[in-house]
Amino acid sequence: RPEGNASFTARPPATAGVPSPNLPGSGNVPNLNNPGGIGNNPIGGNGNVIGNIGNAINGGVNNPAPVDPNIKPGTGAVETPVSGSAIDGNRSNQLRWQGQNRVAVGDTFLVQLTMASDQAISSLPIAVGFDNKVLQVVGITEGSFLKQGGVATNFTSRIDPNGQILISGTRTGPIGASTPADVVSITFRTLAPSNGTPIQVLTASPIATGGRAIAVQLPPPHNVTVAQ
Repeated sequence: RPEGNASFTARPPATAGVPSPNLPGSGNVPNLNNPGGIGNNPIGGNGNVIGNIGNAINGGVNNPAPVDPNIKPGTGAVETPVSGSAIDGNRSNQLRWQGQNRVAVGDTFLVQLTMASDQAISSLPIAVGFDNKVLQVVGITEGSFLKQGGVATNFTSRIDPNGQILISGTRTGPIGASTPADVVSITFRTLAPSNGTPIQVLTASPIATGGRAIAVQLPPPHNVTVAQ
């Protein structure tokens, strides 16, 4: 106990190995202009978390994200782009269905799968699914997409009895295809009535010239109503 007028200040016990926290007045002030990035100092370090958040906010203000031209002002809704329209600043790699959507039992009908691309495509493997209790495949024909420019192609197709069509097309030569055109035409025969049986692209793996895989926007299912 302190005696007389001598002052006494209690000190907390020292803890070995514990770094000084970034408290106000501690002298360990976070560097708000540190460009190191949260990925470089996720926690602690030189107290860069606050600085990195500040940089991210300032970067967003000084460099606002581009406005999507497909968004209608005031609605937030995105219009479905047509073939060749701008998505993310480029014409999108898109597949689309075309064909009849209302037939009767016993009819045959044709659907086409088309593609538009902002990159030169040299190969295009695709898997198509359908209900084999309602539809039967009676014909598969290569389209003009990979053939454009008069280039020879290698085209194969196989019908899986479980309701899938496996298709693969490859261009010969160093120049790829990009002009919108049909990839394949498929002829079906209807076997049973349906209020809406889907024909859909299950997978698509386009390869650009040079062997680089690219992403593609798959189309919604092509629903076909089959009347009795």
